[in-house]
Formats: sequence, C-alpha cells, structure tokens
Amino acid sequence: GVRGGDDGQENMLSNEAGETTGLALESDHQSSRLVVGYGAAMEKGSIFSATQGVAIPQSAQAHQKKSGCCSSIGTWCPFTGTAVVSSLQWSLQKISMIFAPFDAAQSFYEITRMSRDSPYNDILHQKTIRSSGGAALDRAYSSVGLFPTYPLADDDEDRETVVTSESISSSQCLNGMRSISMIWIILGHTIVVQSSVGYQNPSAVLPPTGMIASTPAMFFFSARYAVDTFFFIGGYLVMSGMLKKLDPALSFGKATDSKKRSRVELWMCKLKLTSPSHRVLGTYAHRLQTNKRSLKMPVGVSKWFFAFVLHRILRILPTYGFVLLVWWKLAVTWGNGPFWPRWATFVAQCDKYAWTNMLFINNLVPSRQKFGETSECMYHAWYLGVDFQLCAVMTPIFVTLYLRRGCRRLSFILELFLVALVATMTYVNTFRYDWSGHLMDGKQTLEYDRDAYISPFYRATPYIMGFITAQIWHEKSRFCPNLGIQRGVSIALSIVSAVLMVFLTFFGSSAYHNLPCQIWQDMATSACGSGWPIRDLALYNSFVRPLWSFGLSTMCLLGFNGQLHPLCGGSILTWVGWDPIAKLSFGMYLLHPLVINVWFLSRTSKFSYSHVDFIFLCSGIVTVTFLSALVVGILVEWPLSKITKSFEGWLWNGGKTQNASMKRSQVTDDNNHEAELVVGERQQLLERTS
Repeated sequence: GVRGGDDGQENMLSNEAGETTGLALESDHQSSRLVVGYGAAMEKGSIFSATQGVAIPQSAQAHQKKSGCCSSIGTWCPFTGTAVVSSLQWSLQKISMIFAPFDAAQSFYEITRMSRDSPYNDILHQKTIRSSGGAALDRAYSSVGLFPTYPLADDDEDRETVVTSESISSSQCLNGMRSISMIWIILGHTIVVQSSVGYQNPSAVLPPTGMIASTPAMFFFSARYAVDTFFFIGGYLVMSGMLKKLDPALSFGKATDSKKRSRVELWMCKLKLTSPSHRVLGTYAHRLQTNKRSLKMPVGVSKWFFAFVLHRILRILPTYGFVLLVWWKLAVTWGNGPFWPRWATFVAQCDKYAWTNMLFINNLVPSRQKFGETSECMYHAWYLGVDFQLCAVMTPIFVTLYLRRGCRRLSFILELFLVALVATMTYVNTFRYDWSGHLMDGKQTLEYDRDAYISPFYRATPYIMGFITAQIWHEKSRFCPNLGIQRGVSIALSIVSAVLMVFLTFFGSSAYHNLPCQIWQDMATSACGSGWPIRDLALYNSFVRPLWSFGLSTMCLLGFNGQLHPLCGGSILTWVGWDPIAKLSFGMYLLHPLVINVWFLSRTSKFSYSHVDFIFLCSGIVTVTFLSALVVGILVEWPLSKITKSFEGWLWNGGKTQNASMKRSQVTDDNNHEAELVVGERQQLLERTS
C-alpha cells in the first residue's frame, strides 16, 4: 500500500490512493505484489539457472564433455563454439552472486510482509509452487522481478524446462509509468518557468540556433503526454477497483465461465496467437475466482455513488488543502528579488478563486479563463479538478452499464464512440476556433488552452481508454486467466507500442524551429510559431491523445500478462527503484511548482544557459521535490489518511469505530484457531472454484 500502508481494510470503494488522482497506488493488501523470483527445481538431465531461466539439456552437456570441456557452466574451453556463451553465462552468474544478498533480503521482506498482511496470499503462492513442479524459493539466486518463473510439472519429462510467467500485480507496471511521468512533468515545468524568467544568452536556448530547435528538446515539450498518462492510470484504477468490488459474477465465488472461456481460447487458437507454455497466475485473476463481492448491497449506483465520491474527497482534500494554504499564505514570504512580485499574482488569484479549488471546479470557474490554466489559483491544480469531474460523472455511467446484464458489449461500444466523438469535435473546432496544441504558437496556443486543454470533455480520451483497459483485463482474468499470446506476437506488439510512443514524443519537432509567438501574435500573419497549416494542426490535436492512450493500453495489457518485452519497456517499467517516487507522486505533483517558483523567482538575475547547468538544475529540483513530498507525507498526508479512514469506518458502521486491519491483527495474535479456520475456508473455496 502507499498511503496508510497498514490498512488491510476492505473498503466499500475501489483503490485506496490509486484512484485519488492516478498519482498513487492502491492500498489493498489482497493485491500485494511479490517482487521476487522463485528458483526452479533442477530437471532431470538439465542445468537450470534461476537467474537467467536457461535450461541446458543433456545433449549440450555431452557436447561439452566430448569437446574436452567441463560440463559446468563457466569453464573456459578454447577453440569451441560454446566458449563465448559459457563465459557470458559464468559472468552473469557472478554478477547475480554479487546481488544475491540484496535479492534474498528483498525476497524475505516481501514474503514476510505477505504473511503478515494476508496469510491467504502466502498460502496461495505456496499452492501455486506445489502445483507447478514443487519449486522452492532459491534465496541465493532469486531474480528480482515482477513475474516469478516456474517450471513445468515433473511428469513432463520429455521436454526441457519451460519458464512460464506469472502476473502478480498491475501496480509495478503502473509504478514505472507514474514515476517516469512525474519526472517528465517536472522537467517540462522547469524549462517553461525558466524561460519565463529569461536568459542572458537567449541564442543558446531559443530557435533557430538554440537548444529548443533541436529534436531532443521535443522531449520537454511533449511532457503534456505525461498528464494524459496520469488520466489513463486514474481511469484504469477506478474501473478495475469498482469491478472487483461490484461485479455480480463474483458474488458466489465463481468468476469463470467455461463456455465463454473455451470460445475465447478457440478463437485465439484459430488465429494461432496463443502460447500453450504461458501461464498467468496473477493475484488479480485469483481474487476474481475466490473473492466475494465486498459490498453487501445491490449494485445500483445510488447505493455506492455517495460513498465513492466522499471517499475520493476525503483522500484528496486534506493534503491538497494543506499545499494550497502553503502556496497561498506562506510561500509569498519565502523569497525576494526582482522577479518575486510575480508571486503577488498567485496570491491575488487565490484570494479570488481559492474556493473553486476546494469544490474541484477550478478549471470551470470562471467559465472562460483569460490566460488558460495559469489564471487559476495554484495553476497546476486544474488536473485535480478535471480528474475529479471525469471520475464523478463517467464512473457511475460506465460501471453501471458494464455491470448490467447483457450490456457489456454496449459499454465497450459506447466508450469507443465517445473517444471517436472527442476526436471528431477536436478536429472540427480546430478549424472553427483556430486551435494549436503546440506551445509556441501565440494566440492559437492561448485559445487552445482556454477552450480545450483544461476542459474535461477534451481530456476524457485517456480516462476512457483506462476504463477500456481495465474492462479488457477484467474479462480476460475471469474467462481465460492463463491465456497467453505467442512470443512473436507479444514481441511485435511490444515493439509497435514502444515505437508509437517514441514517435509521438518526438513528432512535431518542426513546430519549434521558429521564434516563439507572443500571446497576442497570430502565427498566420507573423514570422513566428510552428507555421503548420490548419489541417495539420487539426489532425495533430485530434489523434495524438487516442494514439498515446492506445500505446499505454497495449503496454499495460502485455505487462499485466507478463509478456511485455524487456527491451520495449518491460524491465524499465517494472524496476523496483520506481516505487519510492510512485508512492510520493501525489505530493510531488502538488509541490513541484512550489519548489520551482520559489527557486527561480528568488533569483537576482536571469539564467545563463548551458546543458550541464540545466541537467544539475533539473536533478536538484527533482530531489528537493521528492524530499519535500516525503516530509509532507510523513507529517500531513499519511496521518490524515488514517484519520479519514477511521471516519469512513465510523460513518458506514453506524457510528461504531471499526478498523479492519486492527481487527485482523487481533485475530492473528489472540485467536490463532479462528485465523486457521478463515484460511482453511478460503483454501477450500479456491479448490472448489479451480
């Protein structure tokens, strides 16, 4: 869990902090992830490396002996074809031995945490290990990763060891997306605020000779895609959490339909897309097969909508209000200098419109903001308003429609229709109002920021695509949880999604080769801006978000199924080093403009740009933002999160305080017999459903 990490409470609502804004992870220990690998039992006649998943059959060993080499891995045999391979394998094993103590410590921590938080998960994984060949945890050579590997059963002796993947949790893949997006946003805001302060050497930065005119600089201007990534993650977490709580198919402990499962698998086999050696034993699928609906009430939207909205408000508002207060009343006293009077503008905006932030309508009031999102109180908070509005309006519509009998296909069709409608309206209105999604097109950019950039309708595409991704994964986990696609197909899809997102990131660099327009300049009549014709701008504005969301959806589905290729982002997105940033991403998003503006506006002179200075400057801002978010998390966010959870428990239990996590720990410590009964009952339920 991320916020209030010791709450195992089965709330009425979806994902604890993940759905707060798509900036933090769900806090549900039933979906605890296992970020360790399991060593494989050695198969007869083969040497198996738990770190690399390499099986060496007897034929290869015999070839080594025949050629005068030892059969052990790593022995140098000159003048043989296997010498280089053996040396590489030996080197990899030595490297893994260096990191073995860290891997073993991580394994011990994750397994003991699962045992403490949810004994059922630990038993479930032990049962999985036994059923897949009696493999045991290899603490010396466990590979840290999201997808532990298992060999086939012992009765399959005529085949080599086949490594199958297990999708433990979606959170690790989303951690990488969330952390990269958070850093990306900080970098984008850094160069924007720095440009507003000014440069002593503008020719080193501005087009046509400066850094901005280069193709790599497009990475900073494409940081707006990171906001779409947050919308996508928020939509996915909201929908997946609500389906796990409310889906009537889970009410009686049975989530699979053999007829539908066989139909899907038959269709995939006809297209020769399936892989029989792939297994997905993820926590999500097992929860769907064994978990009863946690809401003991009808699925009608009127029964859960108020609780759902109140939960989101209580999760967001305390930390949001604290940072807003610092921005409004305290930060103005933290600096001085020739650029500092700009903070008086921030204070004046909050004096007038701070109440709109507390009601999550700061992007709508006033109805037409003079300078776009920068006219708001705490200008970056427009995202929280749009996210809350999309969640409050779209979640009850699509969740209710999806859960209605016979309407699941209709829900998919309606969601795709809405995506197409947003793209069509964007295309039409680009011609009508002369919009430009590029940052240096002056008047056209300002019109786009006023009317489309902070509008929930035009920002709905990634949120809806998150809904669609959650529904596809939910259906796949229910009907065919072990279904995997062919390795070649998975590699092709991984490459397509990665290439698509890289292309979108750097596509459009030609729009930044001219001098930037001022907000009153029209690029059609001035020698500035992108110079793109209106038709190209319409196509760019309309299709860039659907394509970006499609790439995210493809990556997520492959990652959840354990089939996202490492070279296409699989190993990067599932790196455990992203966890700290992901856990603090909500606070980092709220605090990073505060850090940037205090840092830059308190200067006494303009910047003298150089690449090295800019790299160190960005590194310092990311570090200070992270540490500030950690302090706010310890002092404000996490304590208030526990208070709000206690209030929710008191509210929904008729005024009686009840903490499920404390209750479970009491049962574990004081009444082991009852705990064993609970575990036994769940294990019987698992056997009955399997």
